[in-house]
Amino acid sequence: MTRIPKALLAVSLTAFAVGSVVTFGSSEIPVGWTVAMPVGAIFFGLFLLTFMLQKEVASFDEEERARLGLAERYAVRPANPAAIAVTATATNLTPAHSH
Repeated sequence: MTRIPKALLAVSLTAFAVGSVVTFGSSEIPVGWTVAMPVGAIFFGLFLLTFMLQKEVASFDEEERARLGLAERYAVRPANPAAIAVTATATNLTPAHSH
């Protein structure tokens, strides 16, 4: 696992634990802390998404690197700029219409 799924899982478990203690524990803790339980569920969902998609993202990155390598290998080389340079004093550069 990379750092992001680990962090999401840690936040999820911590928030769910805090929410559980507040909900099922003593009544001396402010009720606003019960918000931690749904926050834990949200972060657990984000953890599941990132955990499931990390292999897909890795394979996509590998395919893109291979595709870019092939494109670079078969890319058209730029022409020699000195061979196609045209001087500004060339006589064949007269305007088509002179008004």
